Amino acid sequence: MAGTGTATVSLTLTLTVTNPASVEEGKRVIQITDVQDYAAQLFPQNIPAGTLDFSLNMGGVSLAKWVLLEIDKEVTLKLNQSAPDLGFPAKGIVLLQSESGISAVFVTTGVNPTCVKFLAVGS
Repeated sequence: MAGTGTATVSLTLTLTVTNPASVEEGKRVIQITDVQDYAAQLFPQNIPAGTLDFSLNMGGVSLAKWVLLEIDKEVTLKLNQSAPDLGFPAKGIVLLQSESGISAVFVTTGVNPTCVKFLAVGS
């Protein structure tokens, strides 16, 4: 998926807490809908082990309002710039939202090669 025009982002997330006796103790449903100008989906981006500040391909999105990442190994992510000490650890499903926009996502891998699946929506 990639294209210009209007892209509608719909997200429904259900978080459920179940105790060891299989009794649901808490549940939260989050539903979000947003309209943006452009969407790009890039599957997969394979990043070699030991890579420092790999710039993910944003697929033509210059300012992402939404970024969804699926990461198979723990990495360090940095947003908008690759300056030292600005990163945070991430693995699994990562959802980022920014009103001002995300212009770049940088990935630093550990000792294992890493597969990143990426969806960006914005302008």
